[in-house]
Amino acid sequence: LDLVRKRRQYERFGIPEYWFVDLDADRVDVYRQADGRYGPPWVLGHDDVVHAATVDGLVVASATS
Repeated sequence: LDLVRKRRQYERFGIPEYWFVDLDADRVDVYRQADGRYGPPWVLGHDDVVHAATVDGLVVASATS
């Protein structure tokens, strides 16, 4: 649902950045719009850091166990 319907809705309404947290897969997929469409996700795994494109100064680092 989130990766299909909601992603399409967010894309249509111009939401510039969409993060999908998949706890089962232990990852975060970050989608960013280019030319009105989301490109392939940037996949955040262990030891990765991502800077939010839409919130200045927001940096998210994955937790390692």
